[in-house]
Amino acid sequence: MKKFGEKFERYEPIEMELESVQNMEREFQKEEEREYEEKGYQYKSLREKEYKESRAELKAELNKPVIEVAPTANVHQISPDQEDVSDYIKKTFTWFNYYVVELGLNVMVGRKLKVPELLFKAALTCDKNETDVVAYDIAPKDETKYTKLLSGNVKITLGVTTLLKFVPVPLGEVVPDLLKADINPWEFEWGMSRYMIDAAGEKSNNVYWKIYETDMVQGFNPTMIIKAKKNVSTISAGVRCVYELKAGWRDFSPKIESREKEVIIWPV
Repeated sequence: MKKFGEKFERYEPIEMELESVQNMEREFQKEEEREYEEKGYQYKSLREKEYKESRAELKAELNKPVIEVAPTANVHQISPDQEDVSDYIKKTFTWFNYYVVELGLNVMVGRKLKVPELLFKAALTCDKNETDVVAYDIAPKDETKYTKLLSGNVKITLGVTTLLKFVPVPLGEVVPDLLKADINPWEFEWGMSRYMIDAAGEKSNNVYWKIYETDMVQGFNPTMIIKAKKNVSTISAGVRCVYELKAGWRDFSPKIESREKEVIIWPV
């Protein structure tokens, strides 16, 4: 199994809804035709070949996979024998299991397209009642609404505390009250120069992350601590994405929704 924060060995595409693709193609076609007509009749014959090639190339781009997710999650179960967890957490081990879960998300676009906005949804399900599994904590959060990064690739470091909560760990600093576990702390990279984020779903089985006001979403690692009742045997996440798709310099940016894809969380 890969270490937390490392790239997943493989990703699988999430398909776009057929209706979304068809609507998007129609809108792009209308815009291309308006742009072409505005050039004037004197340029029509000269640019006809270029125009047709541009449309064909754009259509080919639209049919490529855009969002890919790792088919399984990276999971670390918190052992009931973990001596340094807080007394509060120790008391709950009789009824609950805890898992640190890292999902892999990758944005794959060609040179013609960009994804400046992305909403990532994860619906947790299990083989028992839907309320028997919840996201006890999530990361990243939206406590800091706006972050400006100094470079295109930045390492974000996370740790899990003795209360089983995520805490950002400044590079080079020692943070007290972290679990003595091999996952602490871990680093991963986001390839964005700046972003805003909204996050919701803590203590719920439906978790949302929205990244926006960025030049290009390239992917990130949605992470959560899952709390599940002892009688739960299997856990999975139904993953969907809604994202904005921008073609080059055009102002038109349609919203696309993907089909749901099941990601196996437990057993690994």
